[in-house]
Amino acid sequence: MRTLRWILTVPAALVGFYLGVFAAVLTYKVNEWLCPSKYLVSGMCNAPWSSFVSDLALAVGSLMCGSLVVLLPTLVAPALRKKVAFVAYALGIVASIYWLFHGLWVPVAWATLSGGLTFWRIGVVMTSRASGD
Repeated sequence: MRTLRWILTVPAALVGFYLGVFAAVLTYKVNEWLCPSKYLVSGMCNAPWSSFVSDLALAVGSLMCGSLVVLLPTLVAPALRKKVAFVAYALGIVASIYWLFHGLWVPVAWATLSGGLTFWRIGVVMTSRASGD
């Protein structure tokens, strides 16, 4: 069982990434579905709030990606959770370099921030449990 949990840490990180992507796409699509017909131009919503919702969708998706890529493998791992969180965070940063080359530095910054906060919180929780608090 331990071996299976170690093997599942990688898919858990990928699931975290795709959950964040799904949240962003879902938020964007809900905005399109709820768009009043008077603001629809060539199938795109041009409502005054539409650009805000698009930016919000990207931010929420990025925050979820960064956080879940660190959290889910840590929860799946049978041991060494702080190390797993660090490796997941570091690999997430390395993988996000691809998006930097495409000029998407804002979502990368959001994901890096939320992943870092999740990593920090995991460290705090693991330290307090180890000390018996």
